[in-house]
Amino acid sequence: MKALDPTDTIAALGRVWQSIASVTDGLNDGEWARATECPGWDVADQVIHLMGVERQIEGEQPPRGDVSDVAYVKNEFGAYNERWIRDRRPRGGVAIREEFIEVTTRRLATLSSLRPSAFDATVWSPMGDRSMAELLTMRLFDSFVHEIDIRRALDKPGQRDDVAEQVALTWMAKAIPGVLGRIGSLAEAESLTLELGPGAKGPWSWVNNGERIVPGSGTIRATITVSPESLLLRYCGRVGVSETLAEPRVSITGDRELAEVFLERLNVVP
Repeated sequence: MKALDPTDTIAALGRVWQSIASVTDGLNDGEWARATECPGWDVADQVIHLMGVERQIEGEQPPRGDVSDVAYVKNEFGAYNERWIRDRRPRGGVAIREEFIEVTTRRLATLSSLRPSAFDATVWSPMGDRSMAELLTMRLFDSFVHEIDIRRALDKPGQRDDVAEQVALTWMAKAIPGVLGRIGSLAEAESLTLELGPGAKGPWSWVNNGERIVPGSGTIRATITVSPESLLLRYCGRVGVSETLAEPRVSITGDRELAEVFLERLNVVP
């Protein structure tokens, strides 16, 4: 996929944030407290996380607090997330949603006012310093996946934003050569192919060119037919391999062992 113009990324971010505000409108306390597939997080926590990251991008530090007792916190950024959540969780879903809307509205206004040169500037990101353009891509990926988390917990599927989905898939695809390289099962000129449906702009095939794994086609060793959502959920560790394979739209042709190992190793996002 050709890199998006940052203004298109900002527009997609706005649509995803609006979708999150819409799907959480009118939730009762029980719905806000529904567990999601992120360990330890309910629907309200997901919204707090997104709001907290945007506040940090603005330069605000997370609230103070010791979260060393939380088993699923693995790194400094995870601790930042949890500190936002512990601080905001007692406020309740309605107040959390209002703050999310306030913060994201302000962020969109700020981003929309940036001059083109600003997108090349180096800025703070959850993954270390990045260009503003790359940070926007990361925020779109993160927001889109957390929207999926929220909608799955609430059993409220919605129309996916095509741009956001394609950006998320493209971001994920950058990790696949490394995954296949570490598996080490593709012989020279052999390839693995993903069939993601007509809406996903590929190519979705990777080949061993004799030196490394690169996008491209060869003698197909295995083909995995899978929906974009199921693939992203596996990449982010929301579901296990067995759950992915149990999806009715998921099938494997060719080397099943390779395909299953690939799905196992695809969980790159901690």
